[in-house]
Amino acid sequence: VLETNGIKSWVREKAVEQILDYHYEEQAMEELGECLDQINYKVISPSYRRTLMNYYMACNRMEDAYFGIELYGSDLVDTEQLYLLTCVGLYLHKGQKDELLLIMAHRTFINGKYNDEVLHYLEKYLEGRLFDLLVLWEVLKKKNLDTVEYEEKLIEQMLFTGESDERMLDVLLSYLSKKENNALMEALMELYCQSCFFSGRKLPDSFFTLLDRQAKTGNPLSVPAMLSYLQWKAQTGFEPVEEERIRIRGYLKQLCAKGIVFTFYEAFEEIFSLPPIFVELTWISYYGKPERKTEAEFIIQNDKNYIRQQTVALAEVYPGFYFGSIFLFDEEKGKVYVSQEEENTVEKMVRMEQFDTGISWSRKEILNRMKEEKLQAGFMGKHYDETLLELKEQLFMLP
Repeated sequence: VLETNGIKSWVREKAVEQILDYHYEEQAMEELGECLDQINYKVISPSYRRTLMNYYMACNRMEDAYFGIELYGSDLVDTEQLYLLTCVGLYLHKGQKDELLLIMAHRTFINGKYNDEVLHYLEKYLEGRLFDLLVLWEVLKKKNLDTVEYEEKLIEQMLFTGESDERMLDVLLSYLSKKENNALMEALMELYCQSCFFSGRKLPDSFFTLLDRQAKTGNPLSVPAMLSYLQWKAQTGFEPVEEERIRIRGYLKQLCAKGIVFTFYEAFEEIFSLPPIFVELTWISYYGKPERKTEAEFIIQNDKNYIRQQTVALAEVYPGFYFGSIFLFDEEKGKVYVSQEEENTVEKMVRMEQFDTGISWSRKEILNRMKEEKLQAGFMGKHYDETLLELKEQLFMLP
């Protein structure tokens, strides 16, 4: 059939396929192998290619089966065959990168069929979304395989692309527990401190242990790192060690010099005294787009009646982090509208910090007393007018 030129191609295809099927059904593997020696993928129909790969694999001719994958793709095989041929590809390519083999390895991994060799190949060459890469990292961790280089790859991708995933904090902690890399550590710590302080993200104690370790090195901390560190110490308490007191005092001085003040600084009053004027002010912070002229417009209202309006320029103390201050009465409330260049003025979420001074001579307390006296004077004036009116009515009633 194969050597006769006068036979039509479709007849030849059907004849070859029937002969192969017959030997396979009869379990005559030696005869099947002899037939496979005389043919190739060109003399069978496209619909029979999957079957031919099965026969190659049944005769343990994995390289021929893998050659079919290289010609026609891995869609022709099922999950088990894909896994076996992936192992063949790993052997043939000796660990070198091959795009087809990488696709096959990832597919068999997704299907849940893999061994350590497949995992190591993916760990070395797999690229893509951070989400997909983290799925592989979780499997590597469960199998207790070495993940240091892969974790470094994940961290670098996160920093470069700006992608985010909750599991990346676990990656960071795992990586830093095994390897010292100050550059990556500082970059990641700053990123997580931003999300912790500016966005209110909750981080585990293990993260703050790392932050404390970094602070003890004496290397300068960024603004978000200093704020996160101080807020953590304000909540958990600081050690009565002079070295730590000096460090905390130094951070507070740096922040106050930049005009960054928060009420949790009061937790450190034993070792640091805020300037009185700082305590009297109401502090406003806003996190937005960097390098923009930013203003906060206050519309102070009381029972929906307009009282006063004031605009405060916010200074950018860190990329995207703006700070300002204003004098307010204790009971003054209203709306705050933040505007940035090239944007419309809208009501945005701002953080307002106000100290409870209790100092009788402070500007805020004096303003509060003036307000109370004004209210009392208004009440007395109204009472005086009512008394006069009543006296006038009584005078008209006299004979």
